[in-house]
Amino acid sequence: MSSEYPNIVWALSSNSTLSARLCQDLGDKPELLSSLEELFQELRSHGVPNIAQRLKEADDLFKLSAVRSELEFARRLLSGGKSVELLSGDRRTPGILWKQDSLTGYADTVRPANDELVFNTMVFLRGFLAGKPCRVDVLFNHGLSLPALGYRDRKRQLDLLHASIGEFARAFEGLTSLPASVRTDGATFEVVKTKTGHGYPGLMEAWPIEVPEKTLRADIGRRLVERARKRKGWVRERPEYPYVIAIDGTEWSLEGGAMDRLLYGDRVKVESLDDAAFREKQWRSILDNRQTIIPRWADIDSAGKGGWKAMLMEKGLIPMGYEYLVKEGLYLSDRDMSNVTGVLWKAHGDIRYFPNPFASQEINHPGLTL
Repeated sequence: MSSEYPNIVWALSSNSTLSARLCQDLGDKPELLSSLEELFQELRSHGVPNIAQRLKEADDLFKLSAVRSELEFARRLLSGGKSVELLSGDRRTPGILWKQDSLTGYADTVRPANDELVFNTMVFLRGFLAGKPCRVDVLFNHGLSLPALGYRDRKRQLDLLHASIGEFARAFEGLTSLPASVRTDGATFEVVKTKTGHGYPGLMEAWPIEVPEKTLRADIGRRLVERARKRKGWVRERPEYPYVIAIDGTEWSLEGGAMDRLLYGDRVKVESLDDAAFREKQWRSILDNRQTIIPRWADIDSAGKGGWKAMLMEKGLIPMGYEYLVKEGLYLSDRDMSNVTGVLWKAHGDIRYFPNPFASQEINHPGLTL
């Protein structure tokens, strides 16, 4: 295996337990191993420091997925001509330091996942699989994949999870051969025999879902604001460092434009209604009264004069083409978001950058590309 995946072996040189699990017990997932090998090889060829140290902190496959997200964003920064350094895994500090020419900045990664459900499932499986030579991968079904936005949602999901765990435990005792699949109301459990003879939880994944935009705004917005507040921990030492939040939304199938509306706001278009003169009158009234009609117009106007005019027109924050802003997005509505230079969003294998025109002056960079 070491000859087939030399960069995996190199990257996990300080994590023999995880290396053994990947190389010996994930032979049934060659596409995963190949993508990891390619990722590690590319980062290694660029001389990115601290890869093995970051992976040393991943003591299970779920945590490996989180580190992998961070490394994929690091690869995106490298492709944009930046040098990258991985920092410590301290949750109070950003995970990536990047540099380009005279500019140095931070990036921090967020994975939208229901950590409580994953944690409870991992705890159960670690105990349940003790002494059993099996790896169990879990695919959470729709009911456990949506974000829980309040106490009732959280309780409903935990009840469903506990019922599913009970279903799985009873079905497991009746398994006569492996691999096997156990389907429950809340999740599908894939059971595979391990070559090492040890039992442990494997991959934890959410069912690909179309997240309602209201749910998206509440959950992703909350996570963004939490990360935005982290900048307060280092702003005195490095106030000039741009700060980018990178969100891995791979597990969510989001309707196009949802992140645009979340960050920049809702726009509407003045329709013609077969009366061009009336439409022009309406539009002229909006332009003449933009200070009172358009939310936070003073901030938008100030950002336009600060080098963001073309981008603000493109996003519809400056009235253009009969379209205008009716509700501000997160960049304008939450004061803490001024701590953020921009957001990187990954979905469907694509990574897009959403710059923040309203970031604090010292980290506001209209010309920055990521």
